[in-house]
Amino acid sequence: SIPRDYKVKLIGIDTDKFDNLNHAGMYGEEVTINTIENLLNIKIDYYARISFKTLVNLVDEIGGIKVYSDKGFVPYHDKNVYIKKGDNTFDGKTALLFARERVTYGWEGDRHRTKNCRDVLTAIMKKFMSDKSLLIKYVDILDSISPYVETNIDISDITGLIRLQLDKNYSWNIKEFLVDGTDGKIYGYSFPDQSRYVMIPDEEKVNNASNYINGIKEGKTFKDLGLE
Repeated sequence: SIPRDYKVKLIGIDTDKFDNLNHAGMYGEEVTINTIENLLNIKIDYYARISFKTLVNLVDEIGGIKVYSDKGFVPYHDKNVYIKKGDNTFDGKTALLFARERVTYGWEGDRHRTKNCRDVLTAIMKKFMSDKSLLIKYVDILDSISPYVETNIDISDITGLIRLQLDKNYSWNIKEFLVDGTDGKIYGYSFPDQSRYVMIPDEEKVNNASNYINGIKEGKTFKDLGLE
């Protein structure tokens, strides 16, 4: 995960100025992809841009997900919901509230929000891997979310991956990593007249993330990369 306020150099527009990563999205997918490729020294082959509706529909379509919360709280965006500390079973609406939550975590809000997002994604993957019937009805699932997804992944590639999973029944070992940093402020490209908060990248963590991603693409295992 990359925090939304990470200080980055925007790549793909005529500027030498820095900005926070969240603003890259104002200039389109290509600028966002180029910017992240430059930050992490990686090549991004595919992207998927999703909306809130994507997540809600997907989680509901697969019958909910189980997610552990390290804190009990009332979500900022819906005071009628309570998420308990411990294991929760989320429908689509609650999964979105959990994934969006930042306020309840105080100073580490955005960092913890990225963890919640990763936990939701992991739970979705585990649900698919534990129930082959969901993979079998992938056409219906894709139809339910396709209006809310922008991607350059061809449907034939998605179909091929699903058939491979059905044939081989692979198990998946999932690791997560956050590139962190320290607090700062800059006059960025998008708002040059305003001093705005950014997170100054921790270069060691950025380099680690780059090595992990490129290592996996080269066929290295988590053990090879010192992750287990």
